[in-house]
Amino acid sequence: EIDPRVPYAKKNELMEEWVFLSQKLIADWRFSLEDTAKILDSAPIFLRAGVAEAFSYALSKDIDVYIISAGIGDMVTALLDKVLNVRNEEKMSIVSNFMHADESGIITSFKAPLLHSLNKSQVLDKATMASLRTNTILLGDFPHDIHMADQVGSETLLTIGFLNEKEDLLKDYTKYYDVIILNDGNFDILTRLLQFIDTKEVDETVTQVDTDNLLKPLIAV
Repeated sequence: EIDPRVPYAKKNELMEEWVFLSQKLIADWRFSLEDTAKILDSAPIFLRAGVAEAFSYALSKDIDVYIISAGIGDMVTALLDKVLNVRNEEKMSIVSNFMHADESGIITSFKAPLLHSLNKSQVLDKATMASLRTNTILLGDFPHDIHMADQVGSETLLTIGFLNEKEDLLKDYTKYYDVIILNDGNFDILTRLLQFIDTKEVDETVTQVDTDNLLKPLIAV
């Protein structure tokens, strides 16, 4: 998935097989939608500091938010509804792998298309993405995530990359991202960027950006 030595075509093939088999395993176990809700309730879920604040600020300023996840879309949606409490169906769209259940609530399959970390740009609806605004901030944690904006055609694109581990990959990340945040750094930089773009001022009540975990190059605003 992240090994730069493996050709993209081979990684894409293996990722598609892995996600397909994972989804089949879930369907074969005949989990119910109720089971997934219990899993979410009991699991220790940790989100980056500042995620809720960043999303809330973006939505308050009428900014479209697209969450493109190779995980399970139903879980992502439930997480946003429960933990972040910032859902706005008109302005926030989730592109992910959503489960299909029968009339009794038993998960029988996943809806097409299959989404994994390397094919996000291929499964996005071109018409929808092309209608987005001309200025885009893209956040990702894999080098290939920058291709999520391929269908957008933005005049201005700012990319923010999260490098949580494997700092030996830092050289590769600097080729793709304008801003790189290390060591599970927070989302405060996104909130502060949005504030500055909107008002040319920054609310100092927002937690100071952790510059120790922020690596240049930075975008010049």
